[in-house]
Amino acid sequence: MLIDGDYVTVDNEPHAILIIRNITLQKESQRQISFLAYHDPLTRLPNRRYFYEKLTDAIRLAHAEKHQLAVILVDLDQFKETNDRYGHEAGDEVLRQTARIIGEMAAKAGMSARLGGDEFVIYLSPVASLSSVHAMIRQLETAISQTVVPYGKEQLPIGMSIGASLYPDDGLDADTLLSSADKAMYRVKHTRKQRLRGDGRGLGRSEEDPSADRSGA
Repeated sequence: MLIDGDYVTVDNEPHAILIIRNITLQKESQRQISFLAYHDPLTRLPNRRYFYEKLTDAIRLAHAEKHQLAVILVDLDQFKETNDRYGHEAGDEVLRQTARIIGEMAAKAGMSARLGGDEFVIYLSPVASLSSVHAMIRQLETAISQTVVPYGKEQLPIGMSIGASLYPDDGLDADTLLSSADKAMYRVKHTRKQRLRGDGRGLGRSEEDPSADRSGA
């Protein structure tokens, strides 16, 4: 609430005017605009811009304190097929549920974001070793695999491919780390496609092969 005042003269008599304005809606609108500048409106997760800013800050800190940092990239499998078969509302609900799980997993150890489309990203800092990153990935896989999204009479499963990279081994800046994680993720997708064709010679690690290395290293 904003209160203002002034004096006026009427028939040579001074009068005070008190102006009271309710600016609650204006402030809420300003907060919403500020929030949406740095967050995805559908999932409410930080957006690409905000994530890059925070990841760059985290890399500077990791460099100063000489510790490792991990970037984990998550891509939803067959998301386009879900949209085409059930409609965009179903796809949006899959995105929201995925964002909820990823946000909860990253909250204590780093930051998560929606990069756009069906891609999500997490950074974890500090991380003790690659094995601790793999442990986080397994937790994420378990949480996602146990989640189904109710939509009408359907129960929609969530599938995903994951790639990871480590600072400083796989890159010294945000772009390089994300690129390394992206390449690792597509090795996972390539491996899965080969296995569906009966060819087990792929690189990377898929959900069906928990022993292989998922990192960009």
